[in-house]
Formats: sequence, C-alpha cells, structure tokens
Amino acid sequence: MNLSQIWGLDSNNIWAVGSNGRILKYDGNEWQHQASNTSQTISGVYATQPDNVWASTSLGFLRYDGASWDWENWNSIGAISITGAGPHNIWAISTYPHHVIQHNGTDWDTRFFADDGLIRNISGISDSNTWALSFNNTLYRFDGEEWNVQEKLTGLGVNNIYALSTQFIWAVGAFGSIRHYAGNTWQMHDSGVTASLNAVWAADATNAWAVGRDGHILHYDGNTWSAQVIDPDLHFTDVLGFSPTDVWAVAFPAIAHFDGTSWEIAAVVEPAPFGSGFLSGTGPDNLWLLSGRNLWKYEDGDWMHHITFDFPSISISRFWVQDATNIWFAGNDGIDNHGRVIHYDGSDLHIHTLPGGISPTAIWGAGSKILVGGHWGYFWGADFTPVSTSEPFAPGNNQWSVYPNPASDILHINSNGQALLHYELYDNMGRLIRNGVSSANTLSLEGLPSGLYLLALQSATERIVKKVMKK
Repeated sequence: MNLSQIWGLDSNNIWAVGSNGRILKYDGNEWQHQASNTSQTISGVYATQPDNVWASTSLGFLRYDGASWDWENWNSIGAISITGAGPHNIWAISTYPHHVIQHNGTDWDTRFFADDGLIRNISGISDSNTWALSFNNTLYRFDGEEWNVQEKLTGLGVNNIYALSTQFIWAVGAFGSIRHYAGNTWQMHDSGVTASLNAVWAADATNAWAVGRDGHILHYDGNTWSAQVIDPDLHFTDVLGFSPTDVWAVAFPAIAHFDGTSWEIAAVVEPAPFGSGFLSGTGPDNLWLLSGRNLWKYEDGDWMHHITFDFPSISISRFWVQDATNIWFAGNDGIDNHGRVIHYDGSDLHIHTLPGGISPTAIWGAGSKILVGGHWGYFWGADFTPVSTSEPFAPGNNQWSVYPNPASDILHINSNGQALLHYELYDNMGRLIRNGVSSANTLSLEGLPSGLYLLALQSATERIVKKVMKK
C-alpha cells in the first residue's frame, strides 16, 4: 500500500489517502479504513470540517459527508492535487488539460488557465497587460482577469522576455536569437553573436540591452544591435536599468554598471554567493539583487548584504520588488514539494503556501496584483494589504507576535485569532531543532543553548517566520 497525502483538522480528525482507493482516518486512538467505493489511486485529500472532506483522483472528486464517501465530479475531470483555505475556497489542479480550478462552497469553476508547462519569466506593462513565457516558447497574456495564449514562438528557444509597451516586447534566447514584437507580429533581429542570451531590458524604443554567456552585452540603438565582451569568463544572467545612463548587469560574482558611456565592473561580491543572480527594483535608491538565498541592496554607492534566507528546504527561483518593505519571492519547498511565496516587509518574512502544490518559477507585480507563474499554473490576486482568504494567498499579516523576546524558557505566541496548526524552530545554521503542534500557543525553549533562532508558524492560510532570541 502506497500513501500519497495526509491532512488533519485536529488530533481526532486526520485522513491519509493512497493507491487502490485507500482512505484511512485517525480518530485520536487508532487508524481505521474507510470505504472509498473506488480502486483508483487517490492523489490528494483536504478537509474543512469533519463532515466536509474532499479527495482527488484521476477520474474525479470524492466527498465525505461525515457518514460515507461518494463521487462528486467536476465535468468528469479528475485532479492531481487538492488543497484549500476554508469551505468556500478549495483548490485543485485538473488532470488534463492542466487548469487550476476552485470550489466556492457550491460549484467547481476554472480560475486560472494553464497549458504549456513551466513558466520561465513574467514581464508586464500594467496589471491588466502582463506577459508570461513558458519553456516551450508559448507566450501568454494576462488582461487583468484571465490568462490566454497569445501565440507559440517558433524556432530557437527563448530564455527571457521584457515588455516595454504593447509595441515593444523583446525576447532573447539560444544562439544569440533576438525577437521583437511590434504590436501584431514578431520579427527576428540579427544580434551578430552566437552566445546564448539570458536576459533583456529596454529603457525606450532606441535603447535596449541584452546580456548572456561569455561576457556578452548587446545594445540596440533603434536600428541595429552592437555587441561587446567585458570578460569572456563572465556569464551574465540578468540586466535591469532605470534610464539609458543607469543600467546594471549581473554575472556572479561580478556586478557591472553602464553610466551612459561605458560598462565597468562596479563590484565583486564577497563571499561569492551561490547560484545565478537576478535584479529587481523601482529606482536607483531601491535596487536589489538575489542569488540563491542571499539578498543584497545597493546603498550609498555600494552593494550591501541585506539578509540570508535560513530555510534549507526552500529553493527561491525569482523575486520582485515593490518597495523596500514589500519584496516578494517565489520558490519551492522540498519537504512537501509545495510552492511558496515569501513576503519580506523590511523586518519579518511571511511565507505563504500556493494552492495545488504548484512550484512557482516566476513572479511579477503591478498595481494591486501579484502574478506568479509555475508548473501548470498561474495565480493572481493579492492586494498589498491583507485580503480575505478567498484569494490564492493572503499577504501582509503583520499582527502575529511572540513574547517575551528574548525569552528564557517559555515563548508565548499571539496568532491574531488564527489557529496555529504547526511550528518549526531552526537554529542560526538553518537546522531544524524542534517542530510540532502547540495547542496552547506556547513553546518551550528549555534545554536550548542561548542564541538566535528562527520560528516558523503555520496557520491555515499562511506561514510566518519570526526571529527569536533565547537568553
């Protein structure tokens, strides 16, 4: 017997599901089999209360009403995963085509369109005119309400897109390929190089830059592309600017800057961080750099290390900066293979779990929306202030607190009225020290050495991380 997922409401109501229609329930004393009326593999389970439990299979949905399990299909389409945030907000990923669907308490409905695999990156002009690129070269457009396929790009693979306006969208990729969208059709440009290009950014119609492997930096003047090689040992991964005389490019450990006249190596980050580098920001005084789990900020003419994410299980793929107190990161948690969106408010990190177990690979925002793209799914809808849990995730709950801090033996948790489902305590090396359930919203620190710890708190709708000092 293979079990695939487990879900618990409390210590007396826990369900586990798996192969051959297997459903087990734990009542606080023992595990008991429940008849599912199917031999299909059950891939997921989610409960809102003891008499409202959902399970997903490749043929459809099963629902438990407190007495028995029965089929409750959505157009006879099955699901590969199911999760939720309450009885009126249950999410699932349909088997094929891969739509993200939502149950609002009454009916299932398609919420997010997806069709073409992993999303490389997202670039937008506004919250109602945003573009996404998949690894299969399919271009999607978000109109403020839904995603739709714009077109399938043929030819060489595309690595990155940048949307300056509806008339100027750039795409760069393998073997020096560059495409330009002028509002109706895509045109190929001659880059003059064969090196793979990884990123593109444009200031206006006569100033665009593309960067790539072997130290290549290319500039477009409105007519042609010209190339230069700063250092053939550098492999540029991202480019971002704020004017034609203020452009940055990163090829770790080097960070290059263009001042309108020439490119120069502006900094070499030490110690050299792990992974490729990505840039995001809103202006010269709000420019940030991400590599692996390390975040830097450009301040007073120098790059300063700002924070290290001490979550060993979470790999961060991309980030987006609104301002210094609203920075969003997209990644995946290797422990449960669920997508995470991390919100940094300038002091604390708030971790949100994406519905459906989707791994995010791109993130971008505008206006009042955050857009996240990943494996077989797109998500939108998070105001920059707290929103209801009818949204895919609800960012910005800054009301959680822990006290006293520093603490001696007992730490109290104020969860702002939310039920604390689970906690994890990490040391300053990122090692998991303790985890479990705290029904009294207290945590014992007895026996732990003095020092700094990270406490991850999980509610039904979000995951928040607090710094804790043990006396």
